[in-house]
Amino acid sequence: MRKIDFVITWLDSTDQKWIEDINKYSDDKVDESRYRDWGFLKYWFRSIETNAPWVNHIYLITYGHIPNWLDTSNPKLVIVNHKDYIDDQFLPTFNSCVLENNLMNIKGLSDMFVYFNDDMFVNDKVSEADFFKEGKPLDNLNPEKLYYYGKNSTKINYNCSKIISKNFNIRKSNHKVKGLLKALLSFPKRPLNGLVSSHMPTSFVKSTFYDVWSKEEKLLKDINKNKFRTDKDVSQWLFQYWQIASRNYLERNRNDVQYYTIKDDNINQICQDIIDSKHKIICLNDGEKTTNFENNKKIILSTLEKKYKNKSSFEK
Repeated sequence: MRKIDFVITWLDSTDQKWIEDINKYSDDKVDESRYRDWGFLKYWFRSIETNAPWVNHIYLITYGHIPNWLDTSNPKLVIVNHKDYIDDQFLPTFNSCVLENNLMNIKGLSDMFVYFNDDMFVNDKVSEADFFKEGKPLDNLNPEKLYYYGKNSTKINYNCSKIISKNFNIRKSNHKVKGLLKALLSFPKRPLNGLVSSHMPTSFVKSTFYDVWSKEEKLLKDINKNKFRTDKDVSQWLFQYWQIASRNYLERNRNDVQYYTIKDDNINQICQDIIDSKHKIICLNDGEKTTNFENNKKIILSTLEKKYKNKSSFEK
């Protein structure tokens, strides 16, 4: 098995420089749930060291801030500032799509890597084969009904699927993913029967990014100019869909992953999943339904401390 890196994005929304910059460039009220920090990152590192000690390097992408507990001398850790892989003309950016679409520019990144957000935990023992087999990324997509009009994330899904339909002749394919077939056969109808990516760590081969950029360079450069998400953006989902449409992937076991939107009424379920390692990978996503933020944060952090009580080598 070739070396596999992990890439994770993290934001300290209390950082004064970041606050000054976002207020300078934003004309609208900032959605707090998109940026607030739950304090998960320390336990993310502990869970990785416990459950995936074989990882080659961990690339931590930040706006420039670094947690005060993080030991940056760890040989497996690489700190990546936005300016390290995104052209200065597009900075500062507060658009996660820009951060994701340019991942291939990270210096030293291995050809096979897994992209995480800091709300995605490896919560049980995993091997390289849980992410890649035969040099191909493992993936699953959830076919659902997509509507063009709605929240930005839905529009981004639509945009990504539309580009896939332009670049791949699925009609002449016997592709296994029924959801993708439904999506592409329905163009340009609305509502669109398309694909909704599960908010989970995504396995990528770097060559996918080069391929997409070679075909859609103008679009991706235009998106780089958007400091905040827009209805015209595409995200990492485009690269994920591209791998699927190219048949450069293998199916993964959907029972290994579980997505949660943190709400007041599912905290106990989430904590039990963490303690019991019911799923290998779990996502604890923030959202507008998380009304009792401070209390829920306290409960989940207490559970994570109980499960991952030992310091990792990534801590001072």
